[in-house]
Amino acid sequence: MLGLGITDHITEGSAAVAIEDYLWSSTDSGTDPHFTSDVVLETSTTIAGLNTILNGDKDAVQGFQTDFGTELEVGDIISIPSGSNGALEERRVDSISGQTLDLSADVTNAVSSVSFVRKRASLRDQNKNVLLRKLQKNTIKTLKTELNNGVSDSSVVIRRSFVGQSNSSGELSFAAGANETFNAVSNTDYVITVLTAGTGGTAVAGDKIDLENSDITVTGAGTGSLQIEDNTDSPFGDGATVRLISTITRTTVQEKSKTRSR
Repeated sequence: MLGLGITDHITEGSAAVAIEDYLWSSTDSGTDPHFTSDVVLETSTTIAGLNTILNGDKDAVQGFQTDFGTELEVGDIISIPSGSNGALEERRVDSISGQTLDLSADVTNAVSSVSFVRKRASLRDQNKNVLLRKLQKNTIKTLKTELNNGVSDSSVVIRRSFVGQSNSSGELSFAAGANETFNAVSNTDYVITVLTAGTGGTAVAGDKIDLENSDITVTGAGTGSLQIEDNTDSPFGDGATVRLISTITRTTVQEKSKTRSR
């Protein structure tokens, strides 16, 4: 099972220190590869007051008529005109004390009486947080019917992520769960990314494999087992670690048992 997380924390009403999101596995053994991506810091705000950084301590800020305690949080990214010819540099706020700040690293040049710009991420479409859907009729007790002998005939299409390793022949195999089958393979419904290059393979870490390439053979669509192999030069080689995001149809979906607490 995969989940989405955000580093540090998000303050109420703003994505203040969200710098990176990531995926993790509930079966993570500590060596399972992870996916990470940067969050775009698209909200810029010029904070109050003027700021000075001296040559003797280029990661310390002395403010004048500032309001650091209200406008900044530890972990915020600030933009400072301290580069060559006033070029902007970004530093993370490590600590705040009254009119002073400690930065994550030295700036290139000292500055005197300059303005800082705070950069933060923003959460969009926060109203789109409902994962329930209305059924066709009100007060439905069950989706099981007498016509189907009380057996669930519901099916859902889902996306699932697998991490696999190629064998000595450069082949990969993946297995779905009970009552699950792999859908038809296409580059739209399947994404396979090389996490660690294999021995003798042509692909390097970060490469995405074209599953519609005529040299790639994929078998097992419509079944619970998927095999991927190359007819010519293997992109995987021996021992390549890959992540496959696949499209799966799950049939005979069972409802969750629930107990009323009050």
